[in-house]
Amino acid sequence: MPYVSIGRIASALQILPEFHAFFGVTFLSMKKSGVPISAPTVWGSRQENEILDQFYRPPGAKPGKPFFVPFGREDDDSGRWKHSKYSGGTLQRARSTDNFKPAFQHPTTTTWAFAPNYLDILTARLPQSNGSPVRLPVFDLIAWLFRERELPDNLDDVVALFRSEFGLADDQEFDRLFEEAGKHPRVDDRVPMYARMAQILSEDVPVI
Repeated sequence: MPYVSIGRIASALQILPEFHAFFGVTFLSMKKSGVPISAPTVWGSRQENEILDQFYRPPGAKPGKPFFVPFGREDDDSGRWKHSKYSGGTLQRARSTDNFKPAFQHPTTTTWAFAPNYLDILTARLPQSNGSPVRLPVFDLIAWLFRERELPDNLDDVVALFRSEFGLADDQEFDRLFEEAGKHPRVDDRVPMYARMAQILSEDVPVI
């Protein structure tokens, strides 16, 4: 089974900054945790940190900033490397007080649910082009999130793996938020060397 190539990961890192980190961390954490619609359940920074630890902690971190988050704007002092308390700061503000708040029911400090109209809210928070939302490019997400994972040979199976990993079973939800067109994960048969991730995050790597 193949792996995502180094160059394909570098290509994804040029695309993903167009999107807010909410989509790549908070939303995926909520879906993976089974947060329902209109039935608040316990969820919070602990579950977000599990996603950050599993998918956003490559080698090469700066002291005190272990998470590399390839979404949104870079920080002036540390680029895309985020503080260990990133979930309890930036991400918490986004879902509690900022633009994403209307997408949720949040009756207590520890319980969350999606609001009935959450898809309308979230699609409105995606980047816009000519009045239409630009959906999340699923193969760019896969290239980053599954950069160390063996992937199936068939692209439909790759997408199915992504959906299964994060509990994205609802076809309407998936079709409104994610885009399958564009560059698929370019793969090779070699296990990517873990140390080379530091090169991607600090130097120019050919984009394919």
